[in-house]
Amino acid sequence: KKAKDMEATDKLVIISNLLEHMEDAWRKDIECLNAKPYPKPAIHKLSILDKISKIIGQRNLHDTLLDEGILEKIRNWLYPYPYEDSNGNELPLSKRTLPNLTLRSKLYELLLLMPITPEHLKHTEGGGYNGNWQGLGKVILMLLKH
Repeated sequence: KKAKDMEATDKLVIISNLLEHMEDAWRKDIECLNAKPYPKPAIHKLSILDKISKIIGQRNLHDTLLDEGILEKIRNWLYPYPYEDSNGNELPLSKRTLPNLTLRSKLYELLLLMPITPEHLKHTEGGGYNGNWQGLGKVILMLLKH
């Protein structure tokens, strides 16, 4: 069904399913990067990028996506890894690895499609891996400086 023909409940089901898949892919990629004795390639986010692009590309879903927290998931996907060292201390950005370039580029394009307000960005602060991550706007600025 096209987004404009969908009921609000149908939109919520699609979006909650999408957000769940995004969270799952993010967590699986963290597990891969933390694998012992050697890290594994983190490909879960890349594997669902096309699906995410199709859904976010539907303009009639944008308001619901923003209200349901898509920006927090995108922030999690863009956050450089690892977040902390073996002692639990936060690592400086220079010691972290940036997300895949294809992933970053596509997420930037998708962000440009949505009518994001400062209020939406405020809701992206906190949460993340250790509960006190910066908001999406600050993460993007951090990536631009890297």
